[in-house]
Amino acid sequence: MTIRRKKDLMKIPKNNFYPTYRADKGEIITKKTKINNIGIHSFIIQNLYEINSQKYKETLQRGLDYILTQSVDYNGEKMWKWIKDATGDYDFPPDIDDTARAIHIIELARKAELVIPEEYKYIDFEGIINEVMTKSGVKTFISRKKNSVCPYVNANVLNAYVMQLKNKKENWQEDKTLGVLINKLENIIKKGEIKSDYYISEPFFYYLISENIELFDSKIQKIVKERKVISKNNLEYAYESLKKINCDELPEYDVPIDFSAYPLYQHKRKNNVFGSDILTATTCYKAREKKKNRIIDSRMIPRVRI
Repeated sequence: MTIRRKKDLMKIPKNNFYPTYRADKGEIITKKTKINNIGIHSFIIQNLYEINSQKYKETLQRGLDYILTQSVDYNGEKMWKWIKDATGDYDFPPDIDDTARAIHIIELARKAELVIPEEYKYIDFEGIINEVMTKSGVKTFISRKKNSVCPYVNANVLNAYVMQLKNKKENWQEDKTLGVLINKLENIIKKGEIKSDYYISEPFFYYLISENIELFDSKIQKIVKERKVISKNNLEYAYESLKKINCDELPEYDVPIDFSAYPLYQHKRKNNVFGSDILTATTCYKAREKKKNRIIDSRMIPRVRI
């Protein structure tokens, strides 16, 4: 990666927002068309903060500030939509996926002792989760006739809820709603039904699960660790590498820093796919840094002479 490109990663956009880019399915995603969705934006600022929490603390604060401007009120609670001011085919009701990503960043900011406005400090995420809970998992939308249970959305919800629980409860592992979420995801993984109307990257799903892999049953951990998925691009290679590292394995492949925008999710009816060059680059960068740190940590473990 060139010096110029490294500076590109560190540059905070003037409006505090990393946009998502759109293309027709099968075409290369370019910067011609962008949308104001917080999902990819949230993963970028999380990536940067996890790469270097001191250097990117301001990025996390400013990225959070933008996310808060995109909230909507639903029954007296703060939630988020796919696109706040969308119209037509892009106008969807509040959803638990974008809400989970917003809460994940709020809780990351709380852990970093950043500024969180009072009205966003105590969002009842547990109440929102239970409102959309079904026998097979949480539904994606708070109110919509066509409303599927998406494995990826459930994984995002789990990770955000764990972040919130860790910040507010001592015995958080005993939380009942957490137990239900884990159980639903375990059933999904056992069946191997990793299908989504929205997300289109299976390595991404297993990366999301690996973020809290220790919470799952040992049989589920084994499935996740041994699951072989063919990665189609460097973004997916990076997610596969991060999964292996989270599962205490060392990836063989060194992911190059790639500034291509690869598809992460889709809009089926419009035949659109969405991605971001900065998402790809920061995910690759994080995979490389975590692998390097894992190698350093393993060298520091004292060897016992037998």
